[in-house]
Amino acid sequence: MPIMTQAVPRTFPSKKISVQGLVTTESGAANSCLFIVTYEPQGYVGPHYHKEEQLLHCLEGEGLVYFENNPQPLQAGQVAVIPAGVRHAIFNTGQTRFRVAVFSPVVVPSTHWLTKNKRSAFPLAFVHDVFEPPQDAANNETETKTRNAPRAH
Repeated sequence: MPIMTQAVPRTFPSKKISVQGLVTTESGAANSCLFIVTYEPQGYVGPHYHKEEQLLHCLEGEGLVYFENNPQPLQAGQVAVIPAGVRHAIFNTGQTRFRVAVFSPVVVPSTHWLTKNKRSAFPLAFVHDVFEPPQDAANNETETKTRNAPRAH
């Protein structure tokens, strides 16, 4: 079994994050992967989902993990389990960096982004716009159902 050396981080300045591969195909992994994602203050990864379960272990700092549209705090020492197919987003809500070890039980996780524009504003409007229908659309749907419902005479 080889000893893994951390790869040089890939940075994404618009999202204020960097991603560092610890266990990847390049390091010899055949069935899993492990990354360290570092979020600077207000850094984020927008709404997406994977076909595989994912584990997030917070190494440092604090942030929010949105499960569907339900924000849950995540802080150092805690682990979040994201079931396969669950839409999620991750935000650094603190004043210092937020570091998370991300484990997936496949070499290359399938990532399905839920927005066309991955650089939307931080954080809440971005998440709510994706996870919930606009309020006027929800009202129109209710009005349509009410109008089309059978009437008692």
